[in-house]
Amino acid sequence: MVSNNVLRALAPELARWDNRPGIPSHVEVATEPAAEPVSVDQFRRIAGEDEVDATTRNITTNAGLDEHAILPLIRTARRVIERYLGQAFITQTVDAYFDPDQFNDRLRLLNPPLQSITSIISTDDSGTETTQTASTYYALTGRRCEVVLHDGQTWPSSPRAHDAMVVKFVAGYGASAIGTPNFQANATPANGTGIRILATGGTYCGTEDITYRVMCDGATTFKYSTDAGLKWRKATTTMSGAYQLLDSGVFVKFPAVTGYTAADDYWDITCTGHGVPEQYCLAIASLAFHLRESGSGYARDDVSDIVERGKLPPVIAAILGPRVLV
Repeated sequence: MVSNNVLRALAPELARWDNRPGIPSHVEVATEPAAEPVSVDQFRRIAGEDEVDATTRNITTNAGLDEHAILPLIRTARRVIERYLGQAFITQTVDAYFDPDQFNDRLRLLNPPLQSITSIISTDDSGTETTQTASTYYALTGRRCEVVLHDGQTWPSSPRAHDAMVVKFVAGYGASAIGTPNFQANATPANGTGIRILATGGTYCGTEDITYRVMCDGATTFKYSTDAGLKWRKATTTMSGAYQLLDSGVFVKFPAVTGYTAADDYWDITCTGHGVPEQYCLAIASLAFHLRESGSGYARDDVSDIVERGKLPPVIAAILGPRVLV
């Protein structure tokens, strides 16, 4: 398993934490993201494993790829690139630990973008914990990712020598969401009635807001589009009565498996994207692909660079652009 080795190799280069005031001694992810910013379907597209039929405009995917084998690679790639950039992508909870000599009026949390401060807790030599009153500090959200004391306020006195204070905060560009399907035929509002109710599930992994159009192309089959019907994916897919994957982590379930009307029965599902910059998602998928291909050729050398020297493949570093280390 490459993930732990990769992270250990990158940590010395990327941390660069020292005893300067306001810089934490170390940072830990307390609650991992609920989803990855790249789905298996997006990985397949970037890996060139989708095909488009020029006549029907239908898109087919190589379903032979093992999802359970790809997801750990995506997760590892995301963690590596988060460390490389010193950022948090999908919403996650992070703990930043400070020693007494690192206390300052302004604490730099180092994992932007900051969404909010959950708590600040200090511990003294006797092990007694004290929660800092929220009115004594304020957060500089976004890329600043700092917490600042109000004028005249101080951090608790008599802290213990190490890990004297922990700032728990929420970081990341955001989380995704799937809206309620809006049934379109005959101007019926909301999600339709009777069998014309469509259920959704999963976690949308897209970068940007998008609308899926799910249309019945027969009494028992459906297809879907992400561009209002210009191109259709999974055409003539048989309804199973269970949740079925569209892509990017979005599932749909038909309450019945027959009785629908082709073209007349369709739903628009509006999904909210997580907002992670597109180049970061591309870099994650590309690194995951390199890790998958590490058994041969230059990709093996690239993974060796990651594990042994804490370096990313040049093409992935180029996608990410220059980084700023503290």
